[in-house]
Amino acid sequence: GGLPRFGSDLLALGVPASVEAIVARGAHALRGARFESAAAMRNALLSHGTVEAAEPVTATATHISDLRSLSIRERVLRRERAAVVQDNAPLLEPAVARPLLAAVREAAGPAFREVARRVPLARVFLESEEPTPVPATVIAAALEESDALAGTNDRLFCCVVGQRAAAGALGDEALGTERLTPELFFDQVAGKLLERLGGGQSRATHVGRGYGRIELRGQPRPRLSVCSCGPGLLSELLTRTGARDVELNKTACEAVGDPACIYTATWL
Repeated sequence: GGLPRFGSDLLALGVPASVEAIVARGAHALRGARFESAAAMRNALLSHGTVEAAEPVTATATHISDLRSLSIRERVLRRERAAVVQDNAPLLEPAVARPLLAAVREAAGPAFREVARRVPLARVFLESEEPTPVPATVIAAALEESDALAGTNDRLFCCVVGQRAAAGALGDEALGTERLTPELFFDQVAGKLLERLGGGQSRATHVGRGYGRIELRGQPRPRLSVCSCGPGLLSELLTRTGARDVELNKTACEAVGDPACIYTATWL
């Protein structure tokens, strides 16, 4: 019972992700992170409009079926969880959040201008020179609005964002200077990177020559948009370690009620 708060309960009522991000900012625990006035928050809420969609960005064929199926389940689950009360959003470290936001801007192209208008904090954190942690709701809202404007609104856009982030600074930081084989990367690095993306605890349940499986459990507030960056991140990083013909699938997700996020991969 009671009034809905920002989080999955607002999304379940059909509130856009960008509006959720504005409400989250207005209710932020830190005074300095809130709007400077009620009028400023009102203007942000009134700023929503429409934009002509850009050419859609698509992911590789290996991701399409899984993510579309999970996206359909996400929409159903949001309608069923309208009464859930959530705590404040978890924070992503700048080394993860800023490359993701930069990849969102790159993948969205001209549509990012409208994304930044709908989710003003996305540009604020992207352009900030301070090493400030970024609320996961901001990342999720930027991904979801960009997916709606420049993608196909089924989370495939998020996979592309993960690929682009892994091809740049985030991938450089994750791989470090040590030369890793694909098997060593999947066993020792991939799960920790997924934890940095959404929290929880990961476990590589199977790793062998040319294949692997990771489970991620206990994320505090999983969002399919953020989780969907994972397949793109891992597939690109496997390629960077020397793997060929990478096939990476996300077959289950905590964001849609599954007991764990499951990632399976094969490569040559």
